[in-house]
Amino acid sequence: MSATTLDLSPAAILRRAATIIDRNGLMIADYYDEDQQICEGTSSRDCRVCSLGAIAIAAGLPPTAWASTIKQVDPISEVEPIDPDQFEAALAAAEAFAKHLRLGLPTDDVATPYRQQVRSNRLEVAVGREWNDRPQTQETVVDALRAAADDLLLVDAPNGGGATSTHRTLTQAELLAEAAKQFGKDPMKWAFQCPSCGDVATGQDFKDALAAHPRKHSNRKPVLASDVIGQECIGRTLGALKGRAGSWTGRGCTWVAYGLFRGPWEVTLTDGRSMWCFPLADAVVGVAPDA
Repeated sequence: MSATTLDLSPAAILRRAATIIDRNGLMIADYYDEDQQICEGTSSRDCRVCSLGAIAIAAGLPPTAWASTIKQVDPISEVEPIDPDQFEAALAAAEAFAKHLRLGLPTDDVATPYRQQVRSNRLEVAVGREWNDRPQTQETVVDALRAAADDLLLVDAPNGGGATSTHRTLTQAELLAEAAKQFGKDPMKWAFQCPSCGDVATGQDFKDALAAHPRKHSNRKPVLASDVIGQECIGRTLGALKGRAGSWTGRGCTWVAYGLFRGPWEVTLTDGRSMWCFPLADAVVGVAPDA
C-alpha cells in the first residue's frame, strides 16, 4: 500500500492498529499467526496479530516489518520491499505507544545506517516481549492503542482542550483531607474535574456508569469506582473509546491522569511512590459538606 494513500501520523496509525486487532484478533509471541495463514490460507495482514504487527499493517507494511534486515526486505517472503518512510512512521507510532505505556525506552540516538534497526529491536523487546506477550488481553491492547491515539490528538489542543492543567504536588493524606473538607466524608460525593474536557464526575457518577457499562481489569476482576475516579474521565467508561477518534458526542472524553500528559496533580503515597490524578472540582454551590 502506498504511503501517499495513508495518514501516517502516529495517532492515525495507532487508531488503525486498534481497529486491526479488534477485527483480526490478538496474537501472542509472534507478529502474526502463521498457523492461521498456513491452515486457512489467510493473508498475514488478516491474521491474528500482535501490537507491533498491527502497527506495521496500519502503516501499510507487512506485520513482519520489525524483523526486516538492514536492506529493508521482508524476511518471510523476501519479495515485499519495506518502504523506509512508512517504516519510520511505524517506528514513530510504536515509540509514542511505548511512551504512553511508560515502558522507558532508551532515548540515546544511534548513528545511521543502523538507527532504524536499533529502534526496532528496542521496540520488539519493550512493546512486544515485555508488554504484549505478558500476555495482554485483546480488549486491553485495543483500549491502550486507542487511548494512546487520543492522547496524541489532544497534544495540540490548548490546555489539553479543556479545564485546568496546573501542576500541583501534595501528599495522599493532604488529598484525602482536602476532599473530605470540600465534599464530606463520603467518597461517593467526592468530585474530580477532567483537565481536558472539564467534565466533573463524582464517585457515585462512576459507580452508576460502571453498573451500566461494566469493565474488567486485565486480571478479569471488575473495575470499581474507586479504581478510576480522579484517574480517568468518565467518558472512557461511558463509551468514548469506541468508534472513530473525535466521533464521541456523549459525556466526557478519553483523557487519563496516567497518560502521555500526566496529572496534573502529583500525589505522594505513604510508601514514597507517586501517582497522578485529576484536580478536585469546586464544591457544589449550596450543598454543604457532611459534618
